[in-house]
Amino acid sequence: IFSENSGQSWKQLEVPTSQNLNSMYFIDGLDGWLVVDGGTLLHTADGGMSWQTVFAGTSTNINDIFFLERGIGWAVGDGGAILKYAGNVVKGPTVTSVVQEIGKDGYVKLVLRIEQVNDPGTGQAREVPKGLIKVKASFNYDYLGLSFSTIRGITPFDNPVIKVNNPLGTASFEVEQSELIVQPPVSLVDLFVKIKGPGDKPYKMSIDYDAITAGTGAEFPQQELTTLTFYKGDASGDGIINREDARVIARYLARDIKSDGLNLLNAASVFTEQEKGDNITMKDAMFVAQRDAGIRNASYLPASGYWEDRLAGR
Repeated sequence: IFSENSGQSWKQLEVPTSQNLNSMYFIDGLDGWLVVDGGTLLHTADGGMSWQTVFAGTSTNINDIFFLERGIGWAVGDGGAILKYAGNVVKGPTVTSVVQEIGKDGYVKLVLRIEQVNDPGTGQAREVPKGLIKVKASFNYDYLGLSFSTIRGITPFDNPVIKVNNPLGTASFEVEQSELIVQPPVSLVDLFVKIKGPGDKPYKMSIDYDAITAGTGAEFPQQELTTLTFYKGDASGDGIINREDARVIARYLARDIKSDGLNLLNAASVFTEQEKGDNITMKDAMFVAQRDAGIRNASYLPASGYWEDRLAGR
């Protein structure tokens, strides 16, 4: 039997055995094991909604099971039998991504997405039992170079709970919905981020998913920490700022290349237009070209002495 409401009510689950169920162990909210008489184990990867039979190579009754970590477990049975399980370990079964897009208002945004959830045993994409209902994530970023303008939820996660502290370089969001059965791939929130620091070095942001919850209440294993790097003016994303970046921006504005051919936020951040966010204009390309020519400095301000020499005719 299992409960979805902290034990207020219980439901009967079917398991593919008529043997006695002796012990249960869950590694997380999805990945669990049952041991039964006759040398049989049952494994679930969806929080107990379905079970697969795993034969232990013995007919001895198995009485208890324990896992040190995913893929390394021990079981004990009658007559002093000790069994070891060494299965495949799949790190980061929840696959996430960050996509740069230009919104309808022209501002560059970062879209946080969950692309797929993998079975911890096979590593293959699988369906989320009863869909995704809640996701929590937190951010740490270089407060000298980056700042959040806002975080906006995407339907059906329309009303995120947001915390932003730009002076400390921390932010978080929590989105929740229960109306729809939502399966990956799915977009969660739009981030409007500005590169406010000078363009003399790159700035980093890390994203950590604190909770990814299914409709059954099961918690999905989290992907490893995601780290993004932003460099004001590096439109090509090669880590070097030169006239090639100006050319890439100009080609994009002329519709000669698509948006996936450049780092949108790096390109838009050169000339800052609005408090809400940045959009890409020909001024961004012009300022990068002038920086490469020595007319502007790393902050894209007029280089010291250059304009005075021009006005003096030198």
